[in-house]
Amino acid sequence: MLFSQFNSNNKNRQVLVDGVNSDKIPHALLFFGPSESGKLAHALAYIQYIFCLDKKNNDSCGVCSNCLKNGLLMHPDVHYIFPVASSKNNQKPVSANYLELWKKNVLKSGDLNLETWTEIISKDKKNLVIYVQEIYELEKKINLKSYQGEYKVFLIWNANKLNTQASNKLLKSLEEPPTKTLFILISESKEELITTVLSRLISIKFQPNNNSEKTISESKHMLFAETFVEWVRLCFNANKKNKINDLVDLVEKIASMNRTKQLDFLNYVTENFRKSFLYNYSLKNQLYLDIPHENFSVERFSCFVHRKNIFLIFNKIEESMYYITRNANSKLLFLDLSLTLSKLIYKENKVENDLT
Repeated sequence: MLFSQFNSNNKNRQVLVDGVNSDKIPHALLFFGPSESGKLAHALAYIQYIFCLDKKNNDSCGVCSNCLKNGLLMHPDVHYIFPVASSKNNQKPVSANYLELWKKNVLKSGDLNLETWTEIISKDKKNLVIYVQEIYELEKKINLKSYQGEYKVFLIWNANKLNTQASNKLLKSLEEPPTKTLFILISESKEELITTVLSRLISIKFQPNNNSEKTISESKHMLFAETFVEWVRLCFNANKKNKINDLVDLVEKIASMNRTKQLDFLNYVTENFRKSFLYNYSLKNQLYLDIPHENFSVERFSCFVHRKNIFLIFNKIEESMYYITRNANSKLLFLDLSLTLSKLIYKENKVENDLT
């Protein structure tokens, strides 16, 4: 998630960015406002910016290893807590019981509201709660060393659903957090939090966005779609003698773009691979990846993008982008990228069962 994808709450965004850039990140924040204000999406963009390895123009780069992990909600130092429903078989549920389902729905929409989440996990039959056992799990994680030696982030979505026991238990962690630990609580109304918890938080109010402008990835859609489809198709067939010349010709076409457009194209490619990977989570029609080309099928293409190759693909694209910024020979660079991609898309190309 990039800050540049948003057209509202610019003052909030600048405050958050300035805090990161000046190394003055608060240890506990509250993002509050109406459900359509994009609080969760902004929180995810903020987390991605904190971890980004190559920040540019007050935004995360979107392509470094940390950005890609956060884009998939898979960074090991970011922990998600949210309301859950108890059942006969599980009277003490925690977020981990529903984590993959929650991630899937956040990634599908870029945001999520409590009403939708309640329908998904309880068919509106239960009041969702964040129970005290969730905070016990948090305490186990909070004292562990972070994987990368940097920040540990705990995002508590709909923190107003913390029950009294959980709220009181959370207080100690909010009062005495370890170094480089960040809590981000999200709630529609700050008045729903108990006073003692609220007093430990720096509150930031988010307003709804009434604009319907397209995101950056959508604005690049028509510009790069045809080139992307042709490029991927030729990468699939790079082992055929009669296709390698076609691939070289296309590489020359891409290399003829100015370097800014080359970087934009690779960002577009990265986003398409990311969405194709997510397509395997059974998102299908709910996920926006509509490339209008008679020779392209999202369903068929997504079978070649999976856990075994997704980060290898991301890493190679990231490496290529780095060398573009260092004025490398674009033709050689894109040819190397194409041949590497040709190998990776055939790497154990059967989608894993846990993604279907």
